[in-house]
Amino acid sequence: MQITAITPIIARFGNRPRVLVKIETDEGITGWGETYSIGPDLAIGPTVDYCFELIKGIDPRRIEFIMMKLHQQFRFPPGGIGLSAISGIDHALWDISGKAAGVPVYQLLGGHARDKVRVYRSIGGRDGKEAADQARRLNEASPLLRPAPTNSTPKPTAGAAFAPKLLGISSNYASTVPTPGNSLSIRTPRSLSRSARCN
Repeated sequence: MQITAITPIIARFGNRPRVLVKIETDEGITGWGETYSIGPDLAIGPTVDYCFELIKGIDPRRIEFIMMKLHQQFRFPPGGIGLSAISGIDHALWDISGKAAGVPVYQLLGGHARDKVRVYRSIGGRDGKEAADQARRLNEASPLLRPAPTNSTPKPTAGAAFAPKLLGISSNYASTVPTPGNSLSIRTPRSLSRSARCN
């Protein structure tokens, strides 16, 4: 099996730029990957095209070899745009490998280890007000973000130093800060609970 084509498909989903990466093979198996653009939005497509020139004709199931080749063949470290392009290619290669083996990709990676996986959602927003509105909506809808009782005093944690940044305390995002006297419990992607109080 050989890689015969890679097509980047640039799209925007809401306020998020995304690139779908389609890899085709000579055996008719197609793999799909997804990546995002850290900006400029149109830079990922040409970078994916550049990567294709480095890996065309290679067996797509040689994922580790292809990843090493891509990382080594960039003239300098690939940076955010290069890493995003490589990530989408990596996803598509795993998709091809799973299809070729006739198993879900997670089985190629050692099988499932959990019955549930906790996920998190980025707030997003085009500006501070939109981010604050989105944070309020998520806080009201999510069972993971619960307001702490107003009479509680949070104990300092190892992450307390970054709580002001996490809560968005700056002139641009001041509206995301809880009102005086209220607390906000925050779960990080690693499911560590943080609590911050605005006095």
